[in-house]
Amino acid sequence: MSIINVLNKLEPILHEIELNTIQINQHTSNANMAKTGAALTYLITDNSKNSNIRTIGQVASIGGLVYANSHQNQANGIESKNLLLISKILDLVEREGMNYIKLEKDTNIIGRFIQLNLNTGKHLDLIVIKYSSRIKSKGRLGKKNINILINAINIDAFNCKLRLNRIYKILDSSKQIPSLGKEFTNDTKLINIDKVIQEGLYTRLIIFSLLSFGIFTIQFYQISVCLIFFGLLFWGINHYFPFFSETRKLKQAIDNFIKKLNLTCEINSLYYR
Repeated sequence: MSIINVLNKLEPILHEIELNTIQINQHTSNANMAKTGAALTYLITDNSKNSNIRTIGQVASIGGLVYANSHQNQANGIESKNLLLISKILDLVEREGMNYIKLEKDTNIIGRFIQLNLNTGKHLDLIVIKYSSRIKSKGRLGKKNINILINAINIDAFNCKLRLNRIYKILDSSKQIPSLGKEFTNDTKLINIDKVIQEGLYTRLIIFSLLSFGIFTIQFYQISVCLIFFGLLFWGINHYFPFFSETRKLKQAIDNFIKKLNLTCEINSLYYR
């Protein structure tokens, strides 16, 4: 076994990822075009005096959204497949590649191995950036979301990125890539999870109370509107600037982790040492 044998295993997997990425881009483009078309169709036909035109416009808009959703689901499915393939590449690199690259003297072969890792990183970075946006926008009011956030380093995309960063640091010891996994783990150890869950319950109770009183006092229009407005305002502000201390710590830990992880994206070169 040599690094050549490892490359012969790795390169077909990377090629499959590249073909999948083309499909993802096509499906995403189709979904975006369909959404835009649906919105324009609705806006153009909604004010028509002809009821048949309005009906046709509504049906066409719904059809466009269904079509867009279908393509987006296909893109998400292929993206999940790519993530599995990237994990497979990392398994091979960690288990075999990193051992055999130490024995290799041919600079061209070393270059092929390094470039394969960089190309894998480009495809992974696209997924990491998408997941980063989703995780940052996640609420922190329910136990399920809180558990996802507190275990963010175990999310497949982030876990793969942390593994790839470790590979980069071994290949190029001059790369100043922080140990974000350890840093995040240390930050979350300082957070009382039970208290975060309790704070989420209090927050939901406050929002629910304000909205409920707003609905129950609908006969007093101004009071009702104010209560509903303050309920929604409290929810919005708390989402971005948590009022409770432990929830605030969790948000800071996640924001810090995501920010630093995204800074490690788009690494375009490595100098093997």
